[in-house]
Amino acid sequence: MTRTSVRSPGNAKPVELWGFDRGQAEYLKNYFDALPHTTATMVRVRIAIDLTPKSKGERPVTVWTPEEQEAWLAEQRRKDAERKREARRSAAACSSFRHINR
Repeated sequence: MTRTSVRSPGNAKPVELWGFDRGQAEYLKNYFDALPHTTATMVRVRIAIDLTPKSKGERPVTVWTPEEQEAWLAEQRRKDAERKREARRSAAACSSFRHINR
């Protein structure tokens, strides 16, 4: 950071420095405020960055709300219970069939 015109006390031109987060910005502001020939201000700049996770394969990533996730899990549990119910019915039917044919 100090490889700029800020380190030269004779320079009166404004300089902009950008921090990546609030902590870094506060550090820079405190550092430059401590120098006798500088004053610093800190302004929050909002930037629009899409932080959607990238897909690892060809299938697109779907971002769900907590409500959508819960609905999906409830549907999966319902399907699983139905499969197990059907398996028990089939096993009982096979058991009855074997018992009759003995």
